[in-house]
Formats: sequence, structure tokens, C-alpha cells
Amino acid sequence: MGGVAYMLSPKLIAHLAGGHVGLAYGVAWMPWALLGTHRATQGDWKGTLLTGLALALQLPTHVQIPFYTAWLMVAYALWRLLVSRSTAQWGKRWAVTAGIIPCFVALSAAQLFSLLGLLPYTSRQGLSLQNASWYSLPPALLFTFLSPTNFQFPEWVLYPGAISLLLAFVSFFSRRRREAFFWGGVVLFSLLYAVGPATPLFPLLHYVPGFSQLRVPPRIWFVGGFAMSVLAALGAEGIIEEETRRRLRRWRHWLRRLTLVVLGGEAAAVIALLVAKTSPWRLLATLVISLAALALIAARNRGKLRTWLLILLLVELIPTARLYTLGFPVSDLLAETPALDFLRQQPGLWRVYSSRGELPYAPAAKYGIEAAEGLLALQMGHYVELIKQASGCTIEGYGTGVPPCLTSEVDTTAYRQARPRPPLLGLLNVRYVLTSVPYDDPDMELVADFGATRIYENRRWLPRAFVLFQAQVLPDQAAVLESLPQIDPGRTALLAEPLPSLLGKPLSPVPAEITARSANGLQVRTQIEQPGLLMVSRTWMPGWRAWVDGQPVRVYRVDYALQGVFLPSGAHDVRFLYQPAGWRWGWPLSAAAIAVTIILAAGWLLRRGRK
Repeated sequence: MGGVAYMLSPKLIAHLAGGHVGLAYGVAWMPWALLGTHRATQGDWKGTLLTGLALALQLPTHVQIPFYTAWLMVAYALWRLLVSRSTAQWGKRWAVTAGIIPCFVALSAAQLFSLLGLLPYTSRQGLSLQNASWYSLPPALLFTFLSPTNFQFPEWVLYPGAISLLLAFVSFFSRRRREAFFWGGVVLFSLLYAVGPATPLFPLLHYVPGFSQLRVPPRIWFVGGFAMSVLAALGAEGIIEEETRRRLRRWRHWLRRLTLVVLGGEAAAVIALLVAKTSPWRLLATLVISLAALALIAARNRGKLRTWLLILLLVELIPTARLYTLGFPVSDLLAETPALDFLRQQPGLWRVYSSRGELPYAPAAKYGIEAAEGLLALQMGHYVELIKQASGCTIEGYGTGVPPCLTSEVDTTAYRQARPRPPLLGLLNVRYVLTSVPYDDPDMELVADFGATRIYENRRWLPRAFVLFQAQVLPDQAAVLESLPQIDPGRTALLAEPLPSLLGKPLSPVPAEITARSANGLQVRTQIEQPGLLMVSRTWMPGWRAWVDGQPVRVYRVDYALQGVFLPSGAHDVRFLYQPAGWRWGWPLSAAAIAVTIILAAGWLLRRGRK
């Protein structure tokens, strides 16, 4: 019962339908992590392995989910260990539970160490309370926890289903009501956190390490929804117990009043929707299912009660899931536009910048058209600042759009006032700009007009890789960013650290030939008559390494966010590879941990088979 309620929970389905596939994949491992924690608190080493593995599999999906899962596990483990009446092997149970931490670290090291290396450079450093509370649940929508609505914004979906609510309520009268009160506390915590700054809870937790880098408070309801599923399972287990029914009869007068208020409110809402000529069918279906469930519980025959409740659960949640999903052909997703067709015909290696998402990303990816902007959760702060300068986006604040003018999260009209700087866009290898806004700039030539979308060609665009012969060293990166609009990036590079040899002649740049490229690598060939700086229009990150003619060299952070390698005169083959230290240290540890896990699991299965 609990598994079905969790699998078909409207919150999970709404996010899956909204395109948050990574979130859904991560949430799917939450029950396994809690099951492992439960076993670990009993002193079972297999629970330690299961929990560590579940968390490790969550980590690549969306960091918010394993973070919430880890805190839930800590709370659950402490509660289990502290309220346990048995003192047998108490030390062993604590040790086995604590073993989850090294198990998770070892299994996830290849991903975890690399992620930790990037965190200091992300744009979420110093995220303000206002930015962190984005999409907080309006307190007025808390009632949707008890009643469904036609409002389908995934972040604000709370309703767990009528049967889940009913069984969760029953769980507080069951034999395992102590456990029910713990999970009820998790539900209450999740509701209070979801409304963001409307209560003191969210602002206080914003100062706890980790919480300060997370946005969208209602996503905590993945935890609250899981807790509701556990309560539903406890209720389904206890509903056939005579002890549960005896407690319910003891409170029958208050229960009747509560039932009258809840169901009467739903009935009144149905009537109000009919008067307003708005579709009430979803709420009406919930009301009917609630009445049917109450009738089943009141019946004397408990033989097939849980079976009928499961059927009612499916009858409600499957159609509810269909309300959030909309099927359409793949051909529609990959449909071409006149602007895309124009870009496909242009030769060379270049990028596109669209001011308001005029570039359809799915078909663009199909045809290998690369964009300088995009929608990202894990953003490198230095690239965000550079593209803000290049695009003319002056607004402050975090948004999933890079730059933030790309979406309406921070400002709905900022893109109209943004005026791109062609030299800086050119530094990002941007040749074409797609926009609905007319630009009056001599360096931006209108080459196509498709009504709602105009295409401008940037006359100042630069190759993906080229060599410069003049560089200026400034005191720090802030000075580099401030000085960028004042120089010609096609002739001069700015750094915050000295080069092995001083470059000073403002000669014309020399294009470099890209002989091979991939998502995490690049090979370049060039020939120069004097020392120069090979510039690569790719985001600098601490994990990038380079070799010149087979010899390792340093990758410099140039022009605030891009990569550069110093070259002596002559012909050179340069190889770039993204290979962060966290990966180099982490993957052997992860490989060893996986091997140990497989050996231990295989040994346990063999011993179990012999028994």
C-alpha cells in the first residue's frame, strides 16, 4: 500500500511530467536508503551497504535529493537508536549505523570528490535568503494537502491522495503509533519548511551549511510525501487490528466531527465550483472515494479491507497521474523552425546566443548547434558573470537561466533592455544572436528575419581557439571582470596571475586548428613565430589539464572565465583534458568499494542459498 502510494504520488508524477527526470530518479532511491538505515540501526551490516549504495546512486541525479535524504536518515537513525528499549549490542548498532558514512563516501567518491572540488566556484555561493526561497509555497495553498485542485504547478503539488490521508490518520491509533508520530513530525516539518520565509524555520535553516545553497523550499515535500507513504503503510497494517479499532471507537465523537468538517468542506467546494461554472470533477471524485473508503472501514468484514482500499487508491491516483501528463509525438519535440534551418546551413565552428530561449534546444542538440546560454542548476559563477557582461544582462540574483535574463525568474522584462556587447560575445565564440528584440549596433548585422525571431550575425566573433600575443596581468579576478569591456579581447588577454614570459606585442590573433574535440577534451594544432597565449573559448574549471607536445603545462584562467595555455614559438600540438583531482583520487576508491560490495553481497547470497 505504501509503495503504491509513493510510486504514484502526485508530487512525484507532477515533477516527472514537468521534465524533472533527475529529481524523479533520485527520489526513487529514497525508500531504499531508509530501509537500509532501518536495518543498520538493528546492527545489520547489509543495511549499511544498502544505504551507502542508495545515496551514491542518488548523488548524480540532483544534489538536493541526497542532501534531504541524508538529513532524513540522520533523524530517523537517531530516533530509532535513542527510543529503542533494547540495550543488547547497543554499541554495535551505533557502529554499524555510523558505517553508512564511509560506505557512501567510498562508493560515491568518483562523483562526490569532483563535486566538492567545484562547489567553491558555483554561482550558489552566498545565495541570499530571497533567492533561496524562490517558489516558496504560498501559505494559502497549504489546504491542498487535504484536497486536490486543478492547479498543476509541480513545485506546489502537495496532495497525497484521499486513501493515503485516511490511512495516515488511522496510523496514529495503531499499535505502532510511536513510529507514526515520528513520521507525522516529518510531515509537519516538511509543510513548515515548504512555505519558506512565512515561518521562522526556513530562515533559520538557511544558515546551516548545505541548506544555504538550496532553492525551491517545496521540494522538501519529496521527504514529506515519503513520510505520508510510510504513514499510509502503517495505517494499512493497523486498520485490521482490533486494538486500532478500539482506540478509534474511543474517539468516535471527535472523529465524526472531523469527518463532517473535511468532507463537508469538500462538498461545499464542489458546489462552489459548479456555481462558478468550473470543473469540479477531480474534487468530486476525491469526495466519492473518501466516502467509499469510510464505508469500507466502518464495515464489520475486515477480510479484504486492505485489498479494496488498494483498489480505491489505484482508482484515484492513476487518473490523477494522467492529469499531470501530456503525451505528444517526438517529432513535435524535434520540430525544426525557420531560424534553426538557417543556422544548419552555416559553415564553421561557432556558438549561438538567444536572448529569450528563441533557440529550440532539443532540435539544436540533434544537429550539433551549440549555445552560449542555457538552463543549468550547477552553474560556474565566473562564467555566469562573463556572459552577463557579454549579453548586457545587468540584473542581480540567481536564476536557472544563464544569464538570468534568459528566463522570467528574476525579471520578466530584463531581456528587452539588455544590449549585447559584440566583442565579448565574440570572445565566447558567438557568431549568431537569436532574439525578438531589435538591435541597433554596427557590429550586429541582421541576416534573417522570421517575424518573431531575428538573427543577427556578430561581426566581432572569434574562433573557438586562437593565439594572442598581448596579455595584461591585473591584481585580481574582480579587476579582470571590470576591465573586460574596455579592451579588445581579440588582441589582448587579461589574467590575474603572471605568465612565464611577458607578452606585449598587440599582433593580430592567429587561428588554431581544432583536430579533435569532445565533452571533456580538445586537441589543437598551431604554429606561431613568437611566444603567445593559446585561448580556448571554454569555461575554465580547476579540473582542466593540458599538455603541449606531450609535456604537461598549466591551464590559466583567462578573461575571467576562459582557458589559456602559454606557448613558445614554433609548431605545437596541444591536448586538453578535463580530469579533476577528485576524479583521479575518487574512481579507484569507488571501484574498490563496488568490488567489495559485490563480493560481500555474493557471499551473503551463497550462504543464504545453502541454508
